Amino acid sequence: MFRHLTTMQNEQQIADFIIEQVNSSRNISGARLGYALTQFAPDYRLRFGTLRSIVERLCAKSVGVIPPNGPGDVYYVPVSMLSSTIAETKPSETPADFWKAFTTPSSPSTLCLNKESGDFRLRLRSDPESSTPWVDVPPTTNDDHRKIASEFLAEIAPEHRSSFEEILKVPGFWSPWVARLRTFEQAKYSKAWAAFRFNKLCELYLQTLKSAGIAEDFAAESLRRLKAFKTAAYKQTKTTATGSPAAPSSSSSGLSLRRLATAALEAMSEDELRRVWLPLGPVADAIGKCHTR
Repeated sequence: MFRHLTTMQNEQQIADFIIEQVNSSRNISGARLGYALTQFAPDYRLRFGTLRSIVERLCAKSVGVIPPNGPGDVYYVPVSMLSSTIAETKPSETPADFWKAFTTPSSPSTLCLNKESGDFRLRLRSDPESSTPWVDVPPTTNDDHRKIASEFLAEIAPEHRSSFEEILKVPGFWSPWVARLRTFEQAKYSKAWAAFRFNKLCELYLQTLKSAGIAEDFAAESLRRLKAFKTAAYKQTKTTATGSPAAPSSSSSGLSLRRLATAALEAMSEDELRRVWLPLGPVADAIGKCHTR
């Protein structure tokens, strides 16, 4: 039985509940933990953000996050079990993974740079720190991304700015921020945001290497190579997505319809979305998946 809400819980009580559930279960899925937390504090997402953001912000010393290996659910374990649970998982080293390791606060991998050759590699965060000539490049933080978003407000028209400002006040701001950019006036600011964020992340990379004692010219060349990796990964993804289609089939037709439906929904206003009728089953599934993040 779950403890139910009697008075409005504060962050520490939410964190204590999560830690208690994880320690009790030893290995609990995000869906199950999210359900338990909803029973305990029904409005936790509105007040504190997503389950995963709460864990990473308030429970990092006690709770470990096991990301899905491909499609699937996130799992949470006591931090003492983290190394043994994911020891068999070796991080991949594709061009996209190098960039993600630096720009994603919750990435299971850390980007490593060879100070002599300029090569990149990844290591699991649970593994020992790198030794010379390798240096670990600390990833960006949630606060870094919030600061970048705050600075982007100046690029938004004054009459549109207030709704974006409100999102930045939410602890787990990232998902609603991205959703707002995608849906506001047919993604009016999405391209500008992508370019602005990319440039700011590049600046952060240079600052991070400078703090690690890396020479300015070496850091600039390292950034050039990292950007080249990201560009190559993007082109590969785009080519795969837009490559020559195979013979029409029910699955490819379904995929096309899915893309059309997604594009249509993203272009709708909130009032229009409220008038869309959806089957109850997929809606329930979507709500369940929200608790895993």
